[in-house]
Amino acid sequence: MGNIKNKINQWKTRGAIAPSSKFLVNKMLNKLDYRQDLDLLQFGYGKGVFTKSIIKKITPNSTLTIFEIDQNCQKYKIADRRITYIENSAEKVSEYCKKKTFSHIISTLPFASLPRKVAENIFVEIKKHLKKNGKFLQFQYSLLSKKDIYNLFNNEPSIDFELLNLPPAFIYETKNNSLSIRINLTKMLQKRNIKLAEIANKSGISITKLSILKKGKAHAICFSTIAILCKILNCKPNDLLEYIKC
Repeated sequence: MGNIKNKINQWKTRGAIAPSSKFLVNKMLNKLDYRQDLDLLQFGYGKGVFTKSIIKKITPNSTLTIFEIDQNCQKYKIADRRITYIENSAEKVSEYCKKKTFSHIISTLPFASLPRKVAENIFVEIKKHLKKNGKFLQFQYSLLSKKDIYNLFNNEPSIDFELLNLPPAFIYETKNNSLSIRINLTKMLQKRNIKLAEIANKSGISITKLSILKKGKAHAICFSTIAILCKILNCKPNDLLEYIKC
């Protein structure tokens, strides 16, 4: 019974019952460019499988700051001058790092099983501390966190999948390149119960362009496009466009 309880607690805090495979580690970490000096932030340490790989990739002048709440992980610590190891929750980044921003953030936290308030607090810290154009990488065992990761920077995350892991894992990749204006096309499509293809047929706007707008990846939008969409969706510009306070 004791072993079963330990496994459940391990799942809740680490999100896994076994260390991540080299296949998952490599696929996730290969999404970054290590040729320049980086200041990296890592959430979750576990047995150090991700950290060992990161340390091999980064330059001598790069840094890696790690937040790990599980004291049992101490025995797996790696002695390297580039590593700052903090035994506390990722909710406390601002407390330890003040206003410092990081090149990229790498997370192995089990957001789907964390208390909702804890997860929300960590998402706030990610927004505060990820540099402009920096990447947030996260693996999960389901797609339950997709909406949360989308909401980080109002960008549709890229999703990869690694079968050779126990259990198989999804890899989320998103970038802090969001603008201060959000295009709420998805919300309006749902509200009017209309499909993207129907908008394309009625407007003459290509499905590709509309998909970019829907995913929040557009860097500009013409007044004429706004006018056409408002006419078809029977809405006002402020229904489609929303200012996000940075």
